Amino acid sequence: TNQGKAEYLIFRPMSQHGFLVQLSEKKLSAVIQLPNQTLLLSSSDRPGRMIGMLFPG
Repeated sequence: TNQGKAEYLIFRPMSQHGFLVQLSEKKLSAVIQLPNQTLLLSSSDRPGRMIGMLFPG
């Protein structure tokens, strides 16, 4: 397991959801609480790509 370590994710959203567009345009990040993990989500320098850091807990 990766107990205590973050996992890095790079992905391309399937659709242009308003929430994701705002993150990208305003250079913001979002913290999303999942049932067993926390996702820190931000836009990347490359158009149409997002970067996520997934933390346990």
